[in-house]
Amino acid sequence: MRLKVIEKALILGVFAAVVLCAFSIRAQNSVSDKLIRLHVKANSDEPFDQELKLKVRDAVLTKIEDEISDKDLTSVREELYVMLPELEATAQAVVRENEAAYPVKATFATQYFPTRVYENFALPSGNYETLYIEIGEAAGQNWWCVVFPPLCVAASEGETIEDAAEAAGFTKGDVSFITGKESGYKIKFKVAEIYGDLKHKLFD
Repeated sequence: MRLKVIEKALILGVFAAVVLCAFSIRAQNSVSDKLIRLHVKANSDEPFDQELKLKVRDAVLTKIEDEISDKDLTSVREELYVMLPELEATAQAVVRENEAAYPVKATFATQYFPTRVYENFALPSGNYETLYIEIGEAAGQNWWCVVFPPLCVAASEGETIEDAAEAAGFTKGDVSFITGKESGYKIKFKVAEIYGDLKHKLFD
């Protein structure tokens, strides 16, 4: 009798794990399909290069803010493709203004990101569409955030993450997943993280 109880408990445990895994993967895919991230990589980890990276970030975000305002994901994607030469020139101008001679490259592609925790939300590891700005050797620390929806800008300007995300088409479940306002969030997030890392190592 005792063995049957243990067997049932194990079966239930496995079933719960499978359900949790499926939910977490679906939630991660739902979120990543609705995001465009920004990735700015500094020339090096020297203080000057790291400060320059932030100046480039600010200039790029300012440049695109009005252009993508009130647009949906498809329109933002198309706009960023068109703006790539302009954004590259904007970043290059900031570099020159700071008396540096680094080249700058702006691209738009799918990139793998590790898990990233921000002040008011977090994003699991996985592949995301990305506006990528490389400064010089691009050997320094990264600056990562989100272009669409403007979650990082929303946080800095006092708008709620929930409002910014829902305005961009996120479901209540998507918002709960990235803000942690859901029971068992840490476990579900970790499952998605493990899945994303494994997929990246095996297939990317």
